[in-house]
Amino acid sequence: EEAEDIYRQVLDQSRSIEGGDGPLALKTAAGLAELRLRQGRLADADALISGVLESVTDVVGATHPDRLGSMTILARLRNAQGIHAEAVELSDRVIALADSTPAFDPAHPLVLEAQMEKALALRVLGRLDEAKTLAAAIYEGRLERLGAEHPLTLQAQALLGTS
Repeated sequence: EEAEDIYRQVLDQSRSIEGGDGPLALKTAAGLAELRLRQGRLADADALISGVLESVTDVVGATHPDRLGSMTILARLRNAQGIHAEAVELSDRVIALADSTPAFDPAHPLVLEAQMEKALALRVLGRLDEAKTLAAAIYEGRLERLGAEHPLTLQAQALLGTS
């Protein structure tokens, strides 16, 4: 509850400063959507992240990390809602946009997060060979970028073991 209050305060202040949905307000709203997703408040998370995605492209551009991060949150939400085919589709869009942008390399955290959501969805959909191949790439990317002891590397290792 305290985290949500803080997000709300920052969201209100950033909207006041930016005069509406500026970059900080959108990033904060996306963070609040992710918090609500973690709390299991899927309908609230869906409404928030859908609103962010309606505005973020116009505000920061199609390949901006904030947009790709918001799309990945939506993919995570779709996985939580059991809409795994859409999670795969969203993740593929994030990966393709990142691939078309020189600022992103294959081991960029946003790319790896999108790949993680895709691998989780593929596993549930029974596409185990694809999930395992992707899980191995995620693990290698996180191992290279974050090291063997990092929690996200361990998360990827667990996914690899269950795919």
